[in-house]
Amino acid sequence: MVVKTELRENDQTKQEFAVKDIYMAAFLHAVGHPLEFARSDGFQAEFFFKNVPSNDFICYYNGEPHPKLSARKLFDSFQTLRRISKQIRLIPSESGQEDHDDP
Repeated sequence: MVVKTELRENDQTKQEFAVKDIYMAAFLHAVGHPLEFARSDGFQAEFFFKNVPSNDFICYYNGEPHPKLSARKLFDSFQTLRRISKQIRLIPSESGQEDHDDP
């Protein structure tokens, strides 16, 4: 799933894409789009990219070859994003679960 949002910054529109599919995120990362940030709901990670051209999404979904993509780059990107997704999982803090008994 891809979610598109538009950010306005100094009269320039920047498109931000939230990608939940780690395989698509790895593809975008491997073809040279930098990962802006990632976040997790504790179960699934979201990867955020800015200004990705629509033809890269079409390439991914159609299984078309991309001139900047190699199997090695794709594998390395997948492993990197997998490590990131494991690191950003939310761990409930014990301090938030303390019982406060007020008399």
